[in-house]
Amino acid sequence: MRTIGVLLTERTYQSIKKGTPPRSITFYEEVASLNKLSIVYTCPSQINENYVETGLAYDANLKTFHEKSCPLPSIFYNRSNFNNSKSIKKVSTLTQTNIVVFNAIPFRNGKHKINNILQGYDMINKHLPKTAMTSETSLFKMMKKYSMLILKPCHGSKGKGIMSLEEINQNEWLLIYQTKNGNKNEIADKQEIVKLIMNKINEKKYITQEKIKLTTIDDRPFDIRVILQKNDQGDWNVTEMLGKLAAKGEFVTNVGHRGEFDLLESYLRNHPSLSSSSIMVQLEQLSKLIAFKLEEHCFLLGDLGFDFGVTNEGKVYFIECNFRSQYNMLKSKENLYYLWKQIHTQPILYANFLLNNH
Repeated sequence: MRTIGVLLTERTYQSIKKGTPPRSITFYEEVASLNKLSIVYTCPSQINENYVETGLAYDANLKTFHEKSCPLPSIFYNRSNFNNSKSIKKVSTLTQTNIVVFNAIPFRNGKHKINNILQGYDMINKHLPKTAMTSETSLFKMMKKYSMLILKPCHGSKGKGIMSLEEINQNEWLLIYQTKNGNKNEIADKQEIVKLIMNKINEKKYITQEKIKLTTIDDRPFDIRVILQKNDQGDWNVTEMLGKLAAKGEFVTNVGHRGEFDLLESYLRNHPSLSSSSIMVQLEQLSKLIAFKLEEHCFLLGDLGFDFGVTNEGKVYFIECNFRSQYNMLKSKENLYYLWKQIHTQPILYANFLLNNH
């Protein structure tokens, strides 16, 4: 049987090994079976230039996963987190041979690097908030130019570690950051607030971004997730667009921070100033343009999650790109179960397309 590979985090690999695979693995196996594919699941640390030293494969007869060694599949879908130079180098080595790895980015400090890449294209740059790597010097410069800023970890996810900074008068700034017990507010002068931020960052890599005044719903921050994936013909398609609404008193929209979500149309349908069709056309065009440009600087891509904001005037702003999106929140909505499954189906169909054309 034809074989593809899926690169996982150590944590996900161990959960499969223990007999408790996430639902996404079941979705992968269902579509693989329909297309007469087998999948070997492994981690970057378990592969060399020729072999999967340790991997997991599903036995349909025994209805369980077993460990095995095997030659490297020619196609890999990446679901691992390449946050160190050793992993990046390993994938770079593989891609220089006849092995295809899609959705592995070849650089660190992802958010800043991606922003620098996209700034080079005029059609995209006008949709980008001004951004800088966070340092004491850059903070003072950004605070001089803008009265509202957002600070984000370069490798953060699920809204963790994000801070909001806003000028409240000529002498004082308001910093809002997350704690285990909810958001905390600090008011201080510019010198003290910068000192506080640098202490909180504590040598972690952060970016500082101009905070665009985006549209709200019921005075709650609102943004958009565009799920862009390659189909079984290798073409970029929008799988779906979701609206994300922050909880009362929150400044991030993530579900982990009590945010809500639904299909984008349901939020835009009754919006007083935004045209649903116009916004969705803009989002699709910009998403595909960004994907094409990113692919010129990355390994092969096939599964992206873009976050966008939109102003009351209908202008779309790019917030960030996600290469390993998590969509477990979809299982909480019965009407979106189909989407949860479809999102995990598409990358395997694309891997099958690559295998057929390799």
